[in-house]
This record gives sequence, structure tokens and C-alpha cells, in this order.
Amino acid sequence: MRGLLVLGPKRSEAPYTAEDLALLETLADQTAVALVNAESHRQVVEYTQQLERSLLIRTNLAKFVPQRVRRLIEESPEAPSLEKREADVTVAFADITGYTRLSSRLAPEVLDSIVERYFSAFLDEIVKHGGDVNETAGDGLMVIFHEGDHARAAVGTARAIHRRAAELNAERPEGFEPLAMHIGINTGPALLGATKIEGRAGTRWTYTASGLTTSIAARLAAVAQGGEIVISETTLARLDVSAPVEDLGYRELKNVDKPVRLHRLR
Repeated sequence: MRGLLVLGPKRSEAPYTAEDLALLETLADQTAVALVNAESHRQVVEYTQQLERSLLIRTNLAKFVPQRVRRLIEESPEAPSLEKREADVTVAFADITGYTRLSSRLAPEVLDSIVERYFSAFLDEIVKHGGDVNETAGDGLMVIFHEGDHARAAVGTARAIHRRAAELNAERPEGFEPLAMHIGINTGPALLGATKIEGRAGTRWTYTASGLTTSIAARLAAVAQGGEIVISETTLARLDVSAPVEDLGYRELKNVDKPVRLHRLR
């Protein structure tokens, strides 16, 4: 029961007429409608607040969840297809040159502010070219490209990262040394999907590309110097034949069984 209408005797002590009862019935009906409307309004307000909270959570989570994972969850919220599958991918590693030196010269909050500014600009280029940031460390990014002409997209992203770094360096305050990135890119098969990491503290899932292709990309980044892009033979094969490159020959790479032929983009 939502409400109760109680009647007492009239002040005039006259009996209630049929007109009185009709009026009271109308009043009761209108009161019931008002109560229902009030409850509906409360539910709408509550739903709106929940929706706003959900959108806020989604917006904030989007900062940490790769674009590919977001799409999979949106397509199938109950059971997103995150299992690992072999896929043809291009992986890029972009690291800050001389990060250890910078961290010894700058206060942590100053270095963090600089890195955040540069990496935010880089992220715009990564998203524009269809890449997914798999992980970030203090000094670098791992980016996965696996749709369309992904090798060309990765190279385009790398060039854009160097361009944005140069633009930000031109705007840097006096006394701050320019920041340079060294980038390695490799193309090939990898296991693409969710990896579960379990420990005493709980379970964590990460969406990544694992395998030799990723390992070689990381090694190429280590070979590159500040402002350089070093790519593998397999990545070069996906690019335009007129791509300006310098053949670095075959190199022995750490934890890679066979020498890998490297090229420096110009």
C-alpha cells in the first residue's frame, strides 16, 4: 500500500453526499497518479546517475584498455573473444634515449610531467594509425598493429612520433635538453590475445602479442639510436620498394637464435 485517505466527519456534521464521494474519489485517483509519477521520476533520476557513473567508469577505463579489447567487449559484453590466436602483426617499441641520465638529473615529478606530455602526443598518433598500446614503462611504449596494412601503419606512426618529439622539443623551456626516441619495428606471426598472470595478490589479464616477433622488435629498438627507426627485413618487405633505408646487414640479437637483417629508415 502506497497511501491511505482517511475521512472524518464534516464540521457541519452533515452526511457525505454522492457529489462529495465523487470528488474524494477523483482526489484519491489524482493522488495515486502523483505518487506513481514521483516514483517514476525517482527511478529515472537514479538510472541517469547510474548511467553517468557507467560512462565515467568507461571513459576512465578506456585510458588503460587497448582499443581492440574495448571493441571486443562492446561487441560481446558477456563473453568477449579474448582467447589467443596466431595473427600476422607488426610490433613497435619506442623508448626514450638517455632516460637513465634524465632520471638522475631531473626531479621525479618534473620527469614524469615531461614524459606524460610527450607520450600523450605520441598516443594521438598511435590511435590515428590504428595501433594499440600494449604496455608503457617509465621510458617506453610497446605498440601492436594487426589490422589492414599494419607494417606501413607502424612505420607511419614511428615517423609521426619523431616529428611530434621534434615539435615538442622546439617548445621546451630553456635549460631542458631535447628528448629523443629510438624505435624498433618487426613484422611476423605472434600469439595475439589475453594473457593471464596469476599470483598471490590475485589475477591480472593483459592483451598482448607474444612470441619471437615481439622479442625481435624489442631488440631492434635497443639497436636504434636517438631519432632513429630500425626495422627488420620482414617489415621492409611490406613497405614500398622505394622506401629510403640503409642496410645494416645481419646482426646477432640477444636471445634470438639466428642473425637478423636490419635496416635503418632514413
